[in-house]
Amino acid sequence: MEGIAYAVNHAGLYRFIAKPWAHEGLITTIREAIQIYAQEQELLRQHEALQTRAMELERLNQQLSQLKTAFDMLQQGVTVSDLDGVILYANQADAAMHGYTVEELLGWMFVS
Repeated sequence: MEGIAYAVNHAGLYRFIAKPWAHEGLITTIREAIQIYAQEQELLRQHEALQTRAMELERLNQQLSQLKTAFDMLQQGVTVSDLDGVILYANQADAAMHGYTVEELLGWMFVS
């Protein structure tokens, strides 16, 4: 019923009310209106999903920022590498311990 009301108000069905119409024209207009309505509903659903993901990403970024601040404040050296051993993060204590800046360590290959 909501789709029919939308079709009448927004999709041009008002052209067929209280006057003669071509049957095929009415059917085509109704199909188009239903399709437009379904597409708009899907867009709304996707928009809500994106908003939820954006809020979750913001929460995770805040947690990551807090974790980075904690690592940066440690007196012990901390190095984080990917599975290939490439250094993704090093705190200042780690860089100083090895005689480099943090920026110099990033991207290096960690060899054990």
